[in-house]
Amino acid sequence: MVRVFVNHYLESQEVKNSIPIDYDRMIQIDDPNVIRYQKIVISNDDIRLIRPYIVGDSLLSVICAKGPFPKKTWLRIADLIATSIESFHSNGIACCSLNPNNIIISIEGKIYLVDMGLRVIFIDSHKTNAEDCLIRGPEYISPPSDPTFALDIWNFGLILHLMLLGELPWSPRNFVRLLTEMNKDPKLFNGSIPQDIQDLLSKMLHSKPEMRPTIQEVRRIINIIKENDSSSPVPESIPIRRVNKVFFPTTDFRKTKVCWRIHTSQSFGSKLELTKCSRQSKSLDFTESTARKVI
Repeated sequence: MVRVFVNHYLESQEVKNSIPIDYDRMIQIDDPNVIRYQKIVISNDDIRLIRPYIVGDSLLSVICAKGPFPKKTWLRIADLIATSIESFHSNGIACCSLNPNNIIISIEGKIYLVDMGLRVIFIDSHKTNAEDCLIRGPEYISPPSDPTFALDIWNFGLILHLMLLGELPWSPRNFVRLLTEMNKDPKLFNGSIPQDIQDLLSKMLHSKPEMRPTIQEVRRIINIIKENDSSSPVPESIPIRRVNKVFFPTTDFRKTKVCWRIHTSQSFGSKLELTKCSRQSKSLDFTESTARKVI
């Protein structure tokens, strides 16, 4: 998989210089569930990052097709993602782009995090719309120059809510209303969420970044929930049943630069095709824009 950053579209020379720096920093990440870029090619026109292509579906597309996960599966995925986030934070690196499109469930049911640790993605994605406000958190009004650990926790909280209920805690359709809702008391969840998970999400989605727990604390709480809910074994892998045709916008695709359509067969026996719809994207994803894989 090749990701291309065109020099002409990069915000500044500083942003351009951050790409090889972040690439080198990612060498420190030794986690089997993190897919790192393995090669960088720098030319006068662009910078290309190359990583293995994982055959599977994004976490978002699986939830759109299958609905929210049962608690046992939720615990399994939550623990795996938390472990990977901790591998970043323990090395002083923020994930930068922690969202359900960058969490892949492979055909074997394994969880992988992709496209993490690149500040250029964090900077390039900063737009003045409600969707971006949601993933930037309440600190969106005065965003930090670099992504933070606290923002990773916020985005992890959004992912956990999405996995459990199949929806986000706030609707991103109205910018002003969204900002108001995010800055209220974080205890906003309905009775369908178990109390122990509700308490965890309330801490992770706190409007004040300094009040959010560390990833070590999040992992500790997840493990306590697992221990208190040990009536049946936690699955070792996540089964995927493909549907005939899935369309899932990450946000309102009329307002954002990229949306994805996935066309698949009922099983993994034929062809996987991903088609990219782009509106002058600053970074082009050659493999994912035209990928046709026959298995």
